[in-house]
Amino acid sequence: DFVRRKALEAAELDILSRSVVTIPAENWEAFETWAKQPPKKLPAIEELLRTPLTWEE
Repeated sequence: DFVRRKALEAAELDILSRSVVTIPAENWEAFETWAKQPPKKLPAIEELLRTPLTWEE
């Protein structure tokens, strides 16, 4: 599990450090379909946004 997590972390850092991401032509339509979907509701994020900021209390 440790090795898998470290490999995933390294892959994420590599992807995030790239300034250009190439999407192959055969995957472009699937990407556009995904990108046009409405955002998912994330209750935990909505709750976090309702939490008062500690420096404003």
